[in-house]
Amino acid sequence: MAGLAPAGRAGATILSVGAAITFSGSDDGGAYSIDVFSGPISPGPGLDLNQHLFRQNTDMGFHGPSNQLDGFATVDVVGNTITVGFHGQAQPGSLNFDFKNPALSPDGQITDVGTSTAGVQSGVNLALKPSFTGSSVTGMGFFLLGFQPGTNVSQTATLTLGAIPEPSTFALVLSGVSLTAALRRRRAS
Repeated sequence: MAGLAPAGRAGATILSVGAAITFSGSDDGGAYSIDVFSGPISPGPGLDLNQHLFRQNTDMGFHGPSNQLDGFATVDVVGNTITVGFHGQAQPGSLNFDFKNPALSPDGQITDVGTSTAGVQSGVNLALKPSFTGSSVTGMGFFLLGFQPGTNVSQTATLTLGAIPEPSTFALVLSGVSLTAALRRRRAS
């Protein structure tokens, strides 16, 4: 398990999250960027997003099946985790997943993230290390090396959000602690 920080407090559940998925790379035509998906994702049964990604690249004037980026970007939201993946034929480039303004229950801010990956192969792909603020996680994803034509990869990264409850929740907890202390004092006297 590699991560920016240890996984956070349990209890935060993602109700919805804004997602932006892009693929950036270059070929004979220069640098390019593909917007794969942009919009809200809400947890539901099974996989939340399975988005096809395709681009015909050109290498030294040649364009054919071995120069195609052809696969699926996936996002699955369950509890306080977001699992992202790419499955298919890789070409050199970066697949980025950014998540903004997650609606968390109990309401709160992101206090830490933990990541784990599967399917990362030395010389074929690298997992990117995300950064986070109280309301976003950016730079999660994979750098696909794709040096061998038609490299097929299957990889996932799981992000675990830790969150603190909103101030009204803290106030409720503190009032409960105060009430308990008052009752104990009353019994002692």
